[in-house]
Amino acid sequence: MRRRSPTSVPSEQMEKGAGKSQNTRICFLASLSVFFWMLLLYFHFVVLGGSTVDQSVKLQLQAGPVYTELKPTRVTSDPQIENQNTESKPIHVTSDHQMDNQNTISASTRVTSDHQVDNQNTESTPTIVAPAAHQTESPAKATQKHEAENYLFMKALRTAENKNDPCGGRYIYVHDLPPRFNEDMLKECRSLSLWTNMCKFTTNAGLGPPLENAEGVFGDTGWYATNQFAVDVIFNNRMKQYECLTNDSSVAAAVFVPFYAGFDIARYLWGFNISRRDAASLDLVDWLMKRPEWGIMGGKDHFLVAGRITWDFRRLSEEDSDWGNKLLFLPAAKNMSMLVVESSPWNANDFGIPYPTYFHPAKDADVFIWQERMRRLKRDWLFSFAGAPRPGNPKSIRGQIIDQSRNSKVGKLLECDSGESKCHSPSSIMQMFQSSLFCLQPQGDSYTRRSAFDSMLAGCIPVFFHPGSAYTQYTWHLPKDYTKYSVFIPENDIRKRNVSIEETLRRIPPEQVKKMREEVIKLIPSLVYADPRSKLGIFKDAFDVSVQAIINKVTKLRMDILEGRTDDNFIEENSWKYALLEEGQREVGPHEWDPFFSKPKDGEGDSGKTSAEAAKNSWHNEQRQHQSSGRIYISLFYSMHANSIFFKSQKFLRTYIVQLHPQGVTSSSFATKPSWHLSFLQQTMSSEEDASSRLLYSYHSAMEGFAAQLSESELESLQMLPDVIAIRPDHRLQIHTTYSYKFLGLNTASSDGAWHKSAFGRGTIIGVLDTGVWPEHPSFDDRGMPPVPRKWRGICQEGQNFNSLNCNKKLIGARFFTEGHRVASVSSYSPDAGHEYVSPRDSHGHGTHTSSTAGGASVGTASVFGNAAGVARGMAPGAHIAVYKVCWLNGCYSSDILAAMDVAIRDGVDILSLSLGGFPIPLFDDSIAIGSFRAVEHGISVVCAAGNNGPIQSSVANEAPWIATIGASTLDRRFPGIVQMGNGKYLYGESMYPGNHLMRAGKALELVYVTGENSGSEYCFRGSLPRAIVRGKIVVCDRGVNGRAEKGEVVKEAGGAAMILANTEINLEENSVDVHVLPATLIGFKESVHLKAYINSTRRPTARIVFGGTVIRKSRAPAVAQFSARGPSYSNPSILKPDVIAPGVNIIAAWPQNLGPTGLPEDSRRVNFTIMSGTSMACPHASGIAALIRSAHPKWSPAAIKSAVMTTAEVTDHSGKPIMDGDKPAGVFAIGAGHVNPERAIDPGLIYDIRPEEYVTHLCSLGYTKSEILTITHRNVSCREILQMNRGFNLNYPSISVTFKHGMRSKMIKRRVTNVGSPNSIYSLELMAPKEVKVKVKPRRLIFTDINQSLSYRVRFISRNRTGTAKMSFAQGQLTWVNSKNSLNRVKSPFSVTWK
Repeated sequence: MRRRSPTSVPSEQMEKGAGKSQNTRICFLASLSVFFWMLLLYFHFVVLGGSTVDQSVKLQLQAGPVYTELKPTRVTSDPQIENQNTESKPIHVTSDHQMDNQNTISASTRVTSDHQVDNQNTESTPTIVAPAAHQTESPAKATQKHEAENYLFMKALRTAENKNDPCGGRYIYVHDLPPRFNEDMLKECRSLSLWTNMCKFTTNAGLGPPLENAEGVFGDTGWYATNQFAVDVIFNNRMKQYECLTNDSSVAAAVFVPFYAGFDIARYLWGFNISRRDAASLDLVDWLMKRPEWGIMGGKDHFLVAGRITWDFRRLSEEDSDWGNKLLFLPAAKNMSMLVVESSPWNANDFGIPYPTYFHPAKDADVFIWQERMRRLKRDWLFSFAGAPRPGNPKSIRGQIIDQSRNSKVGKLLECDSGESKCHSPSSIMQMFQSSLFCLQPQGDSYTRRSAFDSMLAGCIPVFFHPGSAYTQYTWHLPKDYTKYSVFIPENDIRKRNVSIEETLRRIPPEQVKKMREEVIKLIPSLVYADPRSKLGIFKDAFDVSVQAIINKVTKLRMDILEGRTDDNFIEENSWKYALLEEGQREVGPHEWDPFFSKPKDGEGDSGKTSAEAAKNSWHNEQRQHQSSGRIYISLFYSMHANSIFFKSQKFLRTYIVQLHPQGVTSSSFATKPSWHLSFLQQTMSSEEDASSRLLYSYHSAMEGFAAQLSESELESLQMLPDVIAIRPDHRLQIHTTYSYKFLGLNTASSDGAWHKSAFGRGTIIGVLDTGVWPEHPSFDDRGMPPVPRKWRGICQEGQNFNSLNCNKKLIGARFFTEGHRVASVSSYSPDAGHEYVSPRDSHGHGTHTSSTAGGASVGTASVFGNAAGVARGMAPGAHIAVYKVCWLNGCYSSDILAAMDVAIRDGVDILSLSLGGFPIPLFDDSIAIGSFRAVEHGISVVCAAGNNGPIQSSVANEAPWIATIGASTLDRRFPGIVQMGNGKYLYGESMYPGNHLMRAGKALELVYVTGENSGSEYCFRGSLPRAIVRGKIVVCDRGVNGRAEKGEVVKEAGGAAMILANTEINLEENSVDVHVLPATLIGFKESVHLKAYINSTRRPTARIVFGGTVIRKSRAPAVAQFSARGPSYSNPSILKPDVIAPGVNIIAAWPQNLGPTGLPEDSRRVNFTIMSGTSMACPHASGIAALIRSAHPKWSPAAIKSAVMTTAEVTDHSGKPIMDGDKPAGVFAIGAGHVNPERAIDPGLIYDIRPEEYVTHLCSLGYTKSEILTITHRNVSCREILQMNRGFNLNYPSISVTFKHGMRSKMIKRRVTNVGSPNSIYSLELMAPKEVKVKVKPRRLIFTDINQSLSYRVRFISRNRTGTAKMSFAQGQLTWVNSKNSLNRVKSPFSVTWK
């Protein structure tokens, strides 16, 4: 929190000093104290003693109107009161907040049900009414409890205690302001600025027009020409997507006021009198104070946003020549919190939030990709500066900075004072920042420049010269320890020419620079505003951080009120100092930065000083106003400590995964690992608190360490303890068949096929980490299954609606892990999310689907409402399944995932299947990568989904080389749903509407595509479709934002007869179908363009949908799924990822009986199978195939199993033509080694094997540090020694990735293959090389005499392109070893060549 304001509501005007002497005041206060104790005795003996009081006790003072402290008002149960005008009567408010035109100054009201008040005018007088006579507690406790109960915000505080409500303590109530306060301004966008046409900048939900990435400076998506003053509309639109909005203000943690304050003042700053400038602010305050929500805390729980600097709202005088309006000086506004892009260091009611940058990510992948790109940039300049001198400002140091930059050989200067300056070009600015290690950020016309945030977005370490530029303003978004991410050089050192910027920066050690840059890059998510039209997953953007900070501020204020704490010593002039206090501190003192924030004396300064300078003197004027008011502030009630009865003082905790040294020197002092882990918490936490209550998990197998909840200060203490090698915040990840086994060539009738060779996977245990399982499903029937393997050490964990009898010989184990989920600050809660079982039972469906895909038993006559009928089987129908429930309706937390992997290793699984993940992150920060390495060391194959962030380049997740990373492909099965338009033309679509029957013969319906400004109707959001417009019609809905099936439910609820789901440019022709709740079909992007053109061409467009059933083998397949994540790997481009692709589009598999086939809460239909798409569906296909291979070859390593899958994969479709990626042949970054072929993978001929220690050598060769390798592998190694012993090392991976950096012309790669086929085998080379590269392989023949014999070969790649001048930056090819005796043994290795 950046400010600490008094807990009591301050008076806005103070008694004149000359009116009374000090002695008179003391006498008055003494009299008041006597009165106070008389009141207390009366309350104890009369009220609590059982007397019934019908008449309220009126407390009236003769000193004029009284501003009361925030205290509860007791009320009677009188009948409805209307048109009541009183000074001291009790206040009644309905629970539905049916109060209008109520004018309260500061009184707090107690909400009661069944009462309404209209046109009520109360000033300040509290009233006391006796409670019921029955008492079972002591009078003191009863009084405290009753007092606490009467606070209107008690219900809001209690929501935080409800662990089943992820929004508890986080609800936001948004005032429904009249449009004159917001939307009407956008309609008059040309008037928002005298100098700029703001109309284009208010488009795209306030982001402005998209930026073209012509120079390659920006990312491919999420970049906009955003105006620096557009935060008002961006923030408001983000609030519309906030997941914990409420219509009940009594449960709200805070109240948002969607007033476009910045736009309001901007239109009247120049050429308008003060009446015009103040009009909207006064109107707003008047409107707010008449609302019942205002009475809860007198506005102290309200907040609003203004995308301008604070000085624009702090006009000092009533002169038209003075600057800005007086919004922040209005008494009511002083109670509210105002979020501005620059705040005042001397005032307590404004808080700094970041200026908007040009980057507005729509999903986490956008952020991950940008961060990794910034990590890898070559930075040629030591420092840079963009700006112009300020010759008219003698205090400015810009001139000296420009001189130093111009005279330095390592400094880059972008001057902004001449001609068409590049400073106005976002690409020029960002390009310079991206090429610099440090970016100089002196003051602008105010403390901060927007470029401070642009530079950090570019991964450039900021250099500040005034603490007000960042350190005292943006404490919600930036670390308090500014040395972690920035450099501070005092202005005076530059002004007096005492310091060389270049020398100062050169003195910083390179290791420290690396750490600082990484800290800056990690800050990027919290400094940008996400696209309001979408939603990030694990990242918190600037909006999320700001809202949570406001909630924390209001919650703390409420707790202070309950505990009777007041900040009597609070000095508003020192507001900036309170922002820097550590946790638990309340007092401020002298500070080294005092000279930077010293206040000018009265009468000093130039008469022509800027409005901002004048505004900074506001505290003098405010104090004079207070002293001349003639009003006094007094508290009438004694302090209460009810909080000690109901609430504990809350620390804001976050879950962290703490990794310890596996041979920790301190472990020997403890009998068990859990007690050792607990000792770390005991050393960092207060002795008053039970450390075990914070410990969530102890890890032993997947890694050495634990997961626990920590405060920020505890985290810092823990990092200093011996044996702690890494601490990572808990991340939330997301979960990324009747025919697919036939499509892959698996056949029960073939005695020589993969199923028979592997005995259908018998004896192998597949561990599935997902959303749980529905154990009664016939796919988990154990008839014909062999006994549970003796090595199995797992359990069938009992829980809600789940017991040990739910397991059998097929489903041999089930566990659930909920600690990380339980304590997390969940950000994706939906009230309509549905019921969640606290047990291994699946309430989502995803886990049941994936488990049955990997190893489900045979189920005859499976279908989805008659569609795709056939026999359902998993890839390894004879394998055993163990389920680990780690994913819940709000996501999958890495602490839970790691706990499941930890247990699964000990349980004895053979395969781990994870259809979940996030986005590419460094291996040392990736819990799945760390846990899976330990699994591989234990001989367990780990198979993961590549992610659904395609077709974005380098979006592939789970990219560790020891993990099998699986992309998604299509099948040749289609479900036609043809659209026949009224003009006679047809559009191809697909659907699995139940029964897939034709609509009424010849029945054409009217077609409607509803578009409305900011309503979301084109996406068919809930509540966006007017029933009068869509009733009985076919509604066109654009794909995106909300779920595909959810759109159909919205159309159905609005009275629509059918739906056409139209792909956008993002989805192109991708065709994931759904079991819709009404007749519906999905059409591709090209078809959607034709459809919308037809709609616009006629006054009454019509159409009908013709369903065509199930069609097999009529289309080319496999092809790459549009959503499948693409390579190259960001963290490790020397490894080609994804490894392979597998069926992942329109996969039919098992489904739980508690859900309809769409998964929507409103869907009351029940099925045994449903259809899903994603790399989540592709992953279990590969997991099942890995199980088959392991059953056939139980002694093979995980690397050997993966090699068999990769080297036998197909690069052509079933027609013999290249696998397609959209309208072009697929490249290796889309398909990896190719499409899985289980029939060939069971007998690959040769394998590329890798020992765990070779992965360690590989990490050393990539430049990972000793500590990073220890974090990943739990091995404490010397890379220098390892690399000396392994000169020219290459990881023995089945695929090859080569990068030619500047000046490099050739590269040598080594590989080693092992014969697992027949002895006396000869393999000859087939080579397909691109023309840009000459490839030499030695030897060209491999002659094996024995089984398990290993031979090596070398490949030299010689670039025929001149680096830096080549037109293309990428090429690919493949080399294949062919068995001369068995042409089926074709061992393929794809290779990629990249020029940088």
